[in-house]
Amino acid sequence: MTYKHWIAIALVPVMGAVLIVAIPIMMLLRSGSDASTSCGGPAVMPPAGAEVAPTDPSVLAGKQTEIVRTIIAVGEQMGFSDQGIIVALSTASQESGFKNYANDGTGILAADQMDVGKSLNYPHDAVGNDHGSVNPFQQQYPWWGTMDELMNPQIAAIKFYEALKKVPGWEALPVTVAAQKVQVSLYPDAYADDEIIARRLYAENKGASKDAPALPPQYDKPVSGGPQDVGDSPINVGDSFELDVADVLCGGGAAMDCAPTNNPAEKGLTPDALRVMRCITETFGERPWANVGDRPSGVDRDHQEGRAVDAMMTEGDDEYRTPAGRAKGDAIADFVVKNADALGVKYVIWYEKIWTRSQDAVGQPGSWGPYDYPLGGNSTDTVAHRDHVHVSVYGNSAIAAPGAGAVGDGNARLPVDPGKYTITSGYGYRSNPTGTGGQMHAGLDFGAASGTPIFAVTGGTVTQASNVGDGYGNCVVITTGNTETRYAHQVDGAIKVKVGDQVSAGTEIGGVGTTGDSTGDHLHFEVRVDGKSTDPMPYLQAMGLTL
Repeated sequence: MTYKHWIAIALVPVMGAVLIVAIPIMMLLRSGSDASTSCGGPAVMPPAGAEVAPTDPSVLAGKQTEIVRTIIAVGEQMGFSDQGIIVALSTASQESGFKNYANDGTGILAADQMDVGKSLNYPHDAVGNDHGSVNPFQQQYPWWGTMDELMNPQIAAIKFYEALKKVPGWEALPVTVAAQKVQVSLYPDAYADDEIIARRLYAENKGASKDAPALPPQYDKPVSGGPQDVGDSPINVGDSFELDVADVLCGGGAAMDCAPTNNPAEKGLTPDALRVMRCITETFGERPWANVGDRPSGVDRDHQEGRAVDAMMTEGDDEYRTPAGRAKGDAIADFVVKNADALGVKYVIWYEKIWTRSQDAVGQPGSWGPYDYPLGGNSTDTVAHRDHVHVSVYGNSAIAAPGAGAVGDGNARLPVDPGKYTITSGYGYRSNPTGTGGQMHAGLDFGAASGTPIFAVTGGTVTQASNVGDGYGNCVVITTGNTETRYAHQVDGAIKVKVGDQVSAGTEIGGVGTTGDSTGDHLHFEVRVDGKSTDPMPYLQAMGLTL
């Protein structure tokens, strides 16, 4: 889906000429919302995609895997780098969950999109109605091509790559920024968390072109270097829609936003990791970095998935074996901890000590403690983190510092009273606390004592108030229009509402517990819009709430 602002004109190639037409490029807004918002929250509808973007390739159906391999094969055949293929996979994951979407034509359509319903006559895996969007990339018919072209996943992938190669400097951009420059979505950071599965899928299917169908002759040529003129591209994005790298670092409230470093080590980092790298550089000066691809998978996969940076303390006055270097490392670590909320930090390791805000990691949440490398002890300066400051982040969860607004203006409030909780796990990919391997954590965890009261964040209708055996334990679901809020793992006997009840923001609905798939007392708070998971942090921030 490529939602865009309304614009007066667009340039559409027609038989070699350029036709100036008025195109209504839609944006769905709620009353009183800010049309310029791009950081999530309830102001705008989220993009159509998978129910929850998968993080385990094994959950993909056969047809989804075929589309994954097609996207990889086309990228390889067109001569794209690994980065380009990761961008394409991240986009298709976010837009469709790797499904070939037809369109039933019942949505809001421009005059030249009225026959988009004929897409139903082509092979497809799912049906949507978002304007004229079709295929795994949700490309708008007919502006991206003919229906024969767009409903063919191979040609759809070719068209995506052709648009990507026209983005100046795309290889140096973070994945989510490069994807946004092609898609021009209202959700410029939406592709960041899809990079996780994109990298895993590419690692498992690299070389798919070896047994793939050949490209059509008109497309069978390698990518040329350098930016190209837009020419007869199916999209023509004006300067007013260009997205700077910094735009994706919107965060919320006091989220830090420092200048780009122009260091190649920025490549592949998530927005929070970029914040950390840039703000350390801006505050303490240039230094070597070990980031994506520079570290083996160890305790977690944060480095592999762009959610960790290592500020190296190995050169000049910063050499870690000198008193000045040790002091500089101390200062960097303290700076990151002090600004952990504004940088989206999960944990920090430096010189055999760890600070963490999450019970998922080694150490005690909220304080520095001793660190001993879990997979073999502190046998070298690197594994003991004496020669670098390691910072792991959530991905794109930087928030405002705690303060006024924690309860809200009467239309919304936090689900647990300020001072009675600790955020123990954020939204995004993490190690599975109740099993093995990794998982997508689709909510925000408020660690609190058993029985701590839970309140409705917004008003709505109670649509679940029980344990249905789905891992959420005792769970209350409140539905407000197209939005569901979930309050999971409640202690037995604590639920105070029943299905059908109308509740207001601030209504006490239950108590914190550890029922279902849980390792300790906490509230798992989850937000779904149109059935699709979304990060609760920007959702809460958009209502004026801070944690």
